[in-house]
Amino acid sequence: MWIDYEANCQRMSSDDSLHHYLDKIRETGFSSIVVDIKPITGYLDCSRLPEYISYGHKIGLKVFASMNVFCGGHNHKDEGIIFKEHPEFQSMVYTKDGIIPISRFKEDYNGMLNPADPAVQDYEMGIIREVVKGYPSLDGLIFDRLRFRGIDTDFSEISKKAYEKYSGHTFKDFPAEVFTYDGDGKIVPGPQYKGWITWRAALVKDFLSRVRKEVKQLNPSLTVGDYTGAWYPTYYNEGVNWASDTFDPSTLFTWADPSYKNTGYASLLDLYMTGLYYLTVTKAEVDSTLSRAKGNPSTEIEGVHSEVDRGYAEQYWFCVEGGAEWAKKITDGVVPVVGSILVSQYADDMSRMKVAAREALKDTDGLMCFDLVWVIKYGVWQDLKDVLSGK
Repeated sequence: MWIDYEANCQRMSSDDSLHHYLDKIRETGFSSIVVDIKPITGYLDCSRLPEYISYGHKIGLKVFASMNVFCGGHNHKDEGIIFKEHPEFQSMVYTKDGIIPISRFKEDYNGMLNPADPAVQDYEMGIIREVVKGYPSLDGLIFDRLRFRGIDTDFSEISKKAYEKYSGHTFKDFPAEVFTYDGDGKIVPGPQYKGWITWRAALVKDFLSRVRKEVKQLNPSLTVGDYTGAWYPTYYNEGVNWASDTFDPSTLFTWADPSYKNTGYASLLDLYMTGLYYLTVTKAEVDSTLSRAKGNPSTEIEGVHSEVDRGYAEQYWFCVEGGAEWAKKITDGVVPVVGSILVSQYADDMSRMKVAAREALKDTDGLMCFDLVWVIKYGVWQDLKDVLSGK
């Protein structure tokens, strides 16, 4: 069970309430909790972590701490380290109107940092080190947002120079050599597009490798885990390759060159949580929707925004069952895969949540439920208990 910081911090501020909900989680059949201690503002808050660990262990729960790694601000509230302590850490966003600091990019609430900045990496490594040293009884870390904001970041001078050093290419027209925007605001890849994609994923893998090494030196038994979305065909936008390095995406996707394979980081993890955040649950449902779409082109197909996306849907990437099978396939057995569901996604028909949870558990090595606040709101404790008990 995932316990988001902002959604649950007030509810979990008293020991009585914390104990009550941890008891409910354990009685429902969950074996572990993921406690968010570093929200998107970039500030670390471990004030309740000792009680989570103490009481969680007392009742038989493993306790993992989650951290939004490359996050530094809440853009809709102007809160966080990019607005106060470290404005120089923020990402630079390449928009159709030019390059701007992410603090001015109000289309996204998440004020991401620049993963390519060595100072940012050192800062985040320091926070991770502090947590590992300070809480030796913690069972593990789960990283979230260990990534770039999207394909439009980061386009700072730091990133430009880092890519030039990595690739041996000297930009004459930056950032147009990476990509440009057409009149409709769509991306038109440039000659350095694939190289840029590979560099970003390599950078994230290198940082994770550093993190794992330092964490294991401090606490060899600590689990190193990560969460990403399951939509691998488009996840290169975030600069992340969560597959095994035995999987070659260039055989399936036009955006990948053969060297992209080497950026796969699954083998650096002890646990991987994949976000199967789809309303469509089974492959049979995908087939039914695709069949209807042949007779009615206006039929909405989940995950499909282009003809390329339609091909991914036909391969069952954008449903719980297919996404889970693909995640298992491309991680190639090097790490346990935990299928993750977003409870609030099924608000219009909560019975579908139970179906999705059962499918995710069946097709992967476990189930992560996001988030406690939605389980409470929709009262689905018994549904989850049925799933976890095999009913």
